[in-house]
Parts: sequence; structure tokens; C-alpha cells
Amino acid sequence: IFLTTYIETAYAKEEKKLRVLCTFFPLKVFALNVAKGAQNVVIETLLPPNRGPHNYSLSPGDVRKIVRADIYLANGLGLESFLERPIKNINPKLKIFILTRGIKPIPIGAGGETQYDTHRGIFGIPGEYNEHAWVSPLQAIKYVMNIRDSLIKIDEPNSHLYIKNAEEYISKLRSLYEETRQAVKTFKSTKIVTQHR
Repeated sequence: IFLTTYIETAYAKEEKKLRVLCTFFPLKVFALNVAKGAQNVVIETLLPPNRGPHNYSLSPGDVRKIVRADIYLANGLGLESFLERPIKNINPKLKIFILTRGIKPIPIGAGGETQYDTHRGIFGIPGEYNEHAWVSPLQAIKYVMNIRDSLIKIDEPNSHLYIKNAEEYISKLRSLYEETRQAVKTFKSTKIVTQHR
């Protein structure tokens, strides 16, 4: 409580900005495209670019970001389940938006990751679904739409800007999907090798 009060007091005199906190870098990229040109919006990531959410521990800098944030853009599908209790304790007023809302997730089958949390919570159960939905251009479109709608709920005066930016970015994602679809047609084999670290 003392730490939270101290941080809030330290930044009380700052010019009021809409502070948007994203879990990791790809979500920030989507949010930056949707909020482009909105002078009152500051977008940050919680995790450093070279770190994943698995087995991640919050740093004092992360606590400051959570305290200052107005909204939190989360992936969902269990990816941020480790944050649920800390976020509620650090900033109970933080508005959380799940960006995979409306996406049909891919279940993790036998032999996949171990389900280690039976509490669904805000962020979902880790290990239940493949949480990497943003890598599909078509799924990324849904992320962008959810970011647009989230920002409009919080910052209605800039709604025209968010709608315009989202439309432009969605158009680029559709073009990327079509380009990828055409390229795949030329492959002699449909088997691919993927890597995750």
C-alpha cells in the first residue's frame, strides 16, 4: 500500500495521459497502429522485448507501470494468469481488456503443455489453449478490432481516429494474409517446421 501511494503521489503532477499497458511487444505494435496520432495516449509493454511471460517475475519497474496504467491490454488464453493476483493488489482500478475475445482458440491436445491452474480467472487457464493467436494475420485483425473498441470505451473523443487507423491497419493485415495464402500455393510440401523458445 505504501509503495502504491508513493508512486501515485510522485506522478500526480504529470500531465494527464491515457496510459495503455500491453503484456508484450506484438500487442504494443497493434496498439501503436490503432492509436497513431492520438497525442494523449502513451503505450508501454510490461515484459521486455527479449522476455516471454513463462516463469516471469515482476520487477519494481513493472509495479510502477501497473500503478500508472489506466488500461491493460492482455492477450488472454491463460498467457497472463500469473499476473491476476498482483494486478488486483497493485492497481484494483485498472481496466483490463482481453484481446483474444471473439477468437476461436486452438485447444492443446494430449502431449501438449501441462494445465497447472484450475482457476479460470480474468486471463483464462494456462495450458488449455494455444495462446499464440496473434501470429495469424486473420486473428491479428480481431486483436486490432478489440483494441479499437477498448480505446473507444475509454477515450470516446478520439473514436474517429481509432476507427480510421484500425481500418487502415486491418487492410494491411488482409493484404498480408492474401500474400501469404498465394505464396503457400507454390509450396511442394504442406509440412512445415516451427520453433519456439
